[in-house]
Amino acid sequence: MTVTQNVKVNFPAYTLGQTSINFTPTGYTPLNDTWGEHFSTTDTSGITYTLTDNIGNSWNSATGFIVNLTDGPYANGTTYAFTQTFKLNNTTIGSHTIRIRVTLGSFGTLRDANDVALNPQVIPPVSLTLSKQVQP
Repeated sequence: MTVTQNVKVNFPAYTLGQTSINFTPTGYTPLNDTWGEHFSTTDTSGITYTLTDNIGNSWNSATGFIVNLTDGPYANGTTYAFTQTFKLNNTTIGSHTIRIRVTLGSFGTLRDANDVALNPQVIPPVSLTLSKQVQP
């Protein structure tokens, strides 16, 4: 029998006007605040995470997830898309895209994939669905 657990990935606080942004996951928590009968935090240990932008840059656990303005390089007045992809056993279990506009030499307003400003200005949690086989 297949059982599932919905979890969210949280990220550090975001501050407008900085020259770097931290996309490092700060932890995995169950969406309903309780691990199910068949799941625990150890089930998240095999999750891999990559971050890519729309101009060909990518970050992973070896490079770290702090994006610097000079990494792009990211130009003033331009909005860039950053896609966060989470995999377990080489299967994508969640993905999310946010957009960030560069203004006056720093990262500006966070936006969703449809270019609508996020309120509040935080990197939103990403929802993941874990699944595994258990004996009935």
